[in-house]
Amino acid sequence: MGFVLIAIYTGSQLAYQGAVIQMIAHGLSAAGLFILCGQLYERIHTRDMRMMGRSVEQDEMAASTVAVLCGGNAWDAWHR
Repeated sequence: MGFVLIAIYTGSQLAYQGAVIQMIAHGLSAAGLFILCGQLYERIHTRDMRMMGRSVEQDEMAASTVAVLCGGNAWDAWHR
């Protein structure tokens, strides 16, 4: 979020647009990761990472979703 502040303080229109896009991307990816963490807890009934073990092999869709959501903030940078 430091880049968002830097962009806002530059004062240009392009910087404001980039800051808004970055804030939206951050909000969507963070919300998606929180939802996914809640779903994993409901399935496994523990928050201990050592107990989760092979949950990635059991639920490949959840693992793919984590990979996509973690890269969601960089989506805008890839298309510039």
